[in-house]
Amino acid sequence: TVGISNANIKGYVLNISGDTITPGAAQTIQTAASSSYEWTAITTITTTKLLCSYLSGTNSLKEKILDISGTTLTAGSEVTVDASASSTIPFVQMKGISSTKAVITFLSSTGIATRLQSISGSIPTPTGSVLSIVMPGNFVSSQFGFCLLSASRLLIMKSVDRTRGCIVVYLLDVSGTSPVLLTSKNLTVDFNAAETHITA
Repeated sequence: TVGISNANIKGYVLNISGDTITPGAAQTIQTAASSSYEWTAITTITTTKLLCSYLSGTNSLKEKILDISGTTLTAGSEVTVDASASSTIPFVQMKGISSTKAVITFLSSTGIATRLQSISGSIPTPTGSVLSIVMPGNFVSSQFGFCLLSASRLLIMKSVDRTRGCIVVYLLDVSGTSPVLLTSKNLTVDFNAAETHITA
């Protein structure tokens, strides 16, 4: 479990035995210093390794590997994911693809951006180039749907117009070192689309 406490990022391990949940001691993952951290995201890489990302300051999306040993979380070095993310739009989602690869999607000032990450030991490294998708219609700053279908396909859903209730679905190829947009589909729905969610 990872969250923000007094502008610091903290986390702890939950041990579950039967119907009993026992949290370990809260541990600081990152100290905010002079700037507040916004919006954390976390995903499993292996049974003992997590990837955590967070927005810090202006246009600064960061990430760290968290190694788990018993009830102890050990944070690796801080790495910049991409400078395109805006701290005023704190929406980030991520997913581990394999023990050595993950994908991170976040909102930029004009739309959606996706970047693949290579993981070696306790160090994540951005690979290839960022895929930036400029949203059609009226850009809506809100949560988006994010679903990894397989090791090679990622589905993203985002609302684009609250008045007409329009959303766009994007299918990406994430099999290489850079994400590739394969196709997109515009959908008109009968509600004011703000946040969107998707699962498979």
